[in-house]
Amino acid sequence: MFIIPENRFQAFAIHIFISALIFIVLAIMITYLWYPRFLFKTDGGWNGIRLIAGIDFIIGPTLTLIVYKVGKKGLKLDLVLIGLIQSFCLGFGL
Repeated sequence: MFIIPENRFQAFAIHIFISALIFIVLAIMITYLWYPRFLFKTDGGWNGIRLIAGIDFIIGPTLTLIVYKVGKKGLKLDLVLIGLIQSFCLGFGL
């Protein structure tokens, strides 16, 4: 059921993919629900989208690339903490 990456670059790619899905959902919510039509352009929506993209695509995947090592004791805890840090930063950016 779960994909177990064989090296840190596969883990990085999986994290980028998950981050891309989260980014797409948030971008749709921002452009269609929170700031529809002209409000998006008027309130600087592209700046917010860039901020969210930076947080979503840089913080989590980069930490995963640095920390991930196959067979490392405590790897699950490390990945959970990375996810929490990324979620906190993303929530603060929103």
